[in-house]
Amino acid sequence: MSSRRNFNQITATPKATVNSVLLEARNISFPWEDVFDPTVSAWLECMARARRAQPEFLVGPLLAMTSVLIIHNSSYAMQFFKEPANIFILTLCDTGAAKSAAYKIAVDDPFTELSVEIGALAVQDYTHKGLMQQLVEHSGRAIIVYPEMSEFLDLVLKKQNDLSGERQLYCKLFDGLKWTDTRIGKEGNRVEVDNLCVSVSGFAQPSVYLDQLMSLVNRNDGFLERFLTWVVKPHLINCDEVWHWGERLLAYSMQQFQGKFCALLKSIRN
Repeated sequence: MSSRRNFNQITATPKATVNSVLLEARNISFPWEDVFDPTVSAWLECMARARRAQPEFLVGPLLAMTSVLIIHNSSYAMQFFKEPANIFILTLCDTGAAKSAAYKIAVDDPFTELSVEIGALAVQDYTHKGLMQQLVEHSGRAIIVYPEMSEFLDLVLKKQNDLSGERQLYCKLFDGLKWTDTRIGKEGNRVEVDNLCVSVSGFAQPSVYLDQLMSLVNRNDGFLERFLTWVVKPHLINCDEVWHWGERLLAYSMQQFQGKFCALLKSIRN
């Protein structure tokens, strides 16, 4: 069964045009009502603003982590095609926008509190052998998430220069295809992982990302096209507003992401 995912090729664009697109993107509001139930949207807003973070900053890590947790197989079989459940999402935001607070809420705290259930799914610095072993042990599931996505893109560029085919590997991981490697198994035995579900998420500063983009944009291998990239306009709130949102958050029975993920995992097991 074929995959429905198709991508428009990204081509080099003058920097002035890119800057105008970034400006336009910052003026677009996130369609909360189309993505989340109203009660979920209200809960996310309280949790984020009580920690001085933009609620939009939680969306990328939330979608990436949930996509890896919700499904044992890597794709939904539709009538005529197969749709992978994973997502590659990159959030662009300027320095001082409280993205570190959002990363702690959405990633660090759940990984720490739920280390047994989901902590082992997190991958950062890795070798191909280590990543393959990770996927074998966790039914093809993994999440790669960075507070500064520039580190991840630098790593991909470096490994690609070492002729390891890093970008092509990520295209395969995104598409949920079978990964076979004869170099990783003992004594040359072939190792295979099927039903891949690998999600990637993180934050980057627009200026840094644009510099890296220029190194990748003309490679025509589909790597960049697989990322959903969006810009969040920063909005810092004052102490009185933080106190107000904190009081509202106390009205919710779940005040941390780990509570939501525990409920999600329980529903899957049942």
